[in-house]
Amino acid sequence: FSGEEAASLQLCGRARQFSSFVLLVGTLAAKDVFEPKAAILIKNKDEVLLPLLVETIPSAKEFKDAIESLSEEQKRFCRAFRQLQLASTLFAVAVVQVRPQLERLLLLPEGSLVKQVELVEDLMNLLIEHQFPSDLLSYDGPPAAETWEKIARTRFLADELLSMIATSKEAELEKAKQEAMHRRLLALEEEREEEEEGMKARTRSRRAPMKENEARSMV
Repeated sequence: FSGEEAASLQLCGRARQFSSFVLLVGTLAAKDVFEPKAAILIKNKDEVLLPLLVETIPSAKEFKDAIESLSEEQKRFCRAFRQLQLASTLFAVAVVQVRPQLERLLLLPEGSLVKQVELVEDLMNLLIEHQFPSDLLSYDGPPAAETWEKIARTRFLADELLSMIATSKEAELEKAKQEAMHRRLLALEEEREEEEEGMKARTRSRRAPMKENEARSMV
């Protein structure tokens, strides 16, 4: 109804533990063409609430009644504008599971990562958090190798990168400790110099009256 306020709509996305998917929202440009407008990765019990801003378009009868009194030129313009409104108004949602796409990306057999929960978590961490290119993690052995061999090779490549990250973090931590120690030594040195200057100033202040007394006695 014209006076009724539009309902508040939300799109809820929730992932189970150790599962992940990409949620895409967009429109249907044609019966078999999906045009994504935005995407978000949801994983490991993440929950996302997306408010949907909707606008009501007049029905065909309402539109016809509204332009009845307009000139032919104005009607043509209104009809063209309505066609643009109706062109991509069908809201669509697509869900892309991450694990099957990860298998394709890393040249692994279909379903090979189903039970490799820890490996999948490490791979996603390397690809998303650390932005490593997929070439460094893709299977690079004989194509005819057994599935377990391909998984082992991928595990080895992931462990190599994780080890490199751990070594880099240790080096950064050690550097931070050395810098903190250096700053502390500088602060202690400054405190020592200030104490020495203070002692010298107090010594000079005690000597000044003594010299005045000596001068008076000589007079």
